[in-house]
Amino acid sequence: LFKAFAAGGNEYILKTDSIVKLIESIHLVYHNQLSLSPQVSQKILGEFSRLRTAQDSLLYTMNVISKLTMSEFEVLKALSTGKSYKQVAEERCVETSTIRSQVNRILKKFDEKSIKSIVKKLEPFNILNVDITKR
Repeated sequence: LFKAFAAGGNEYILKTDSIVKLIESIHLVYHNQLSLSPQVSQKILGEFSRLRTAQDSLLYTMNVISKLTMSEFEVLKALSTGKSYKQVAEERCVETSTIRSQVNRILKKFDEKSIKSIVKKLEPFNILNVDITKR
């Protein structure tokens, strides 16, 4: 429905609508007037609300991501692949306690309780697959 209006549709009628409603809709479209049924209006408003929520979520997420240090981002990426703190520490040639500290800072920045919840939040944006070390 939303795609139809986004593509330029001016009216939406149901196959169960009466012939009177069909003719009335044709006249309205012909005269460049819009008359949406309550059901159609509700669906369109719902879609706009969903899009706004998605946009706000993306802006919030990008804002938090921009506050991560390069090291924190790399730790988050490594942990998102299922590696343990110990494995990440060995790869980065640091102590496990350093990774724990970085994880705590990441959790605070996202205001989350677990790395898994952060990863789940970031999955739709495909952010953790980005290689920020290449220029």
